[in-house]
Amino acid sequence: MIKVSFRLQQKLIEDIKRIADAKYVTYNSLVRKWLLEAVENENVY
Repeated sequence: MIKVSFRLQQKLIEDIKRIADAKYVTYNSLVRKWLLEAVENENVY
């Protein structure tokens, strides 16, 4: 389970939605991509 602060989580959600709106990419694929990156870099935050 990835633990992310609430404020950071909200910011990421907003960023993902903005990117999704701009590029017409599905929200779920972006979330999956972000989660994979987060797992790889799990000690960043």
